[in-house]
Amino acid sequence: MRLKFTFLSIFFIINILNVIATTEVRSCWDHNDPLNPKERIKVPCYSTTSEQSNDFEKRDDANMFSVTLSCLVDDKTLCDKVQTAFNEAGRIITETILLNTQVTVNASFVDFCTEYQTCPTNGVIILGGASPAKTIEITDDDGVDRLFPQSLVKQMNISNSPTYSAFDIFALFNSGADYWFDGDGTISSSQSDFLFVILHELIHGLGFTTGYDDYINDVPEALTPLVSVNQVSLLSDAFLFNGFVEYIFDKFMVVLPSGKRVTDISKQLNNFTGGVFNSTNEFVSEFKASPQYPLAEQMFTYATTSNSLGLLPVGSNDISKAIILETSLVKYVSGSSVSHVDYQTYSNTSDFLMRYLQNHGIRLSQFIKSGGDYSGGPIGPKLRLFLSWIGYTIRNETVDILYEPTTDNNNGESNAHHNYPPTIIILLLITASFFLWM
Repeated sequence: MRLKFTFLSIFFIINILNVIATTEVRSCWDHNDPLNPKERIKVPCYSTTSEQSNDFEKRDDANMFSVTLSCLVDDKTLCDKVQTAFNEAGRIITETILLNTQVTVNASFVDFCTEYQTCPTNGVIILGGASPAKTIEITDDDGVDRLFPQSLVKQMNISNSPTYSAFDIFALFNSGADYWFDGDGTISSSQSDFLFVILHELIHGLGFTTGYDDYINDVPEALTPLVSVNQVSLLSDAFLFNGFVEYIFDKFMVVLPSGKRVTDISKQLNNFTGGVFNSTNEFVSEFKASPQYPLAEQMFTYATTSNSLGLLPVGSNDISKAIILETSLVKYVSGSSVSHVDYQTYSNTSDFLMRYLQNHGIRLSQFIKSGGDYSGGPIGPKLRLFLSWIGYTIRNETVDILYEPTTDNNNGESNAHHNYPPTIIILLLITASFFLWM
């Protein structure tokens, strides 16, 4: 039994929300590994030099995403296709979110088997991942400290803003996977539309993810928000427990069908105190013996029971309008459970993008068509609502769908549902579907 944190990799952050100009910045974290988004390093929020790094100019009203791409394959044509897909993804999101400051992305297209010794095994392949490059803890308008991705904080124009990192989002994509790009011709039954994958991951990087996870058990059984600690001394393992920290996502999460706010559960969990702990084992033992631990176990039950969690704006009690989250996976999967919309509910709808599975052999434009030809393209109406709840300004006008492929085919038009139980945290390649993660 071990507590899954280190003092140099403190991984409990990410939140977003409607913040006023006087918002107080509490603390900041850097995230350096998109494939392990829980690993993060606590850093100073303000630069100790006179150099300012938080002045950003608009780049292009049509595409407010600036992507620095490292394409580590010896194929210029393929690299050009990857860059074009990133440019298109940035334009699509820009047509949905009114950004006053560009979003910067550090992306790599690399063979995971060669570079990271993460090779396909028994049909399992990792497509990639993305995470905020920096998250910032801010006092929300309800008095709760939550974690916000830097991309959102930059849009807020808050007073006494922190020193921003050069990048808002880190992303890695596996060049060893089988992708389809616009212009490739007929998509095969084994291929995944790369533009779909990019859009899905960038939305996670913008804040579509929960802070609830199991941070103390090797086999998940209890969920809490991120665990916040400070090391007491470099000469000992002792640490000060600062409480459980929500993401902004969690502010809008509700239990179904009761409508109970998950943030109220977080407040109850934060009744667990204890100050300084001499070791992680001591922390785990005391937390498991506390009256708060059954609340964490109940959250795990919600996360593995169909239609038990959803998203609603603050002040709303109409659960019929809730965005249903993915809680149908009987075996809880970190990064897939809860941090996506329900697969069954939103297949063949305009809100298909943030499901945890992507069907093979189907182009993004075909998903849009089967979902009802929504005028906003792949960013569906419920996803647009959520992005507005956490603090982004959403454009009122509809999006022109200008990314229709240059080739036409009818392959894979049917959207067969494949609701297989997952076996890994990141991505699973199965006969007709990919896992999408973070």
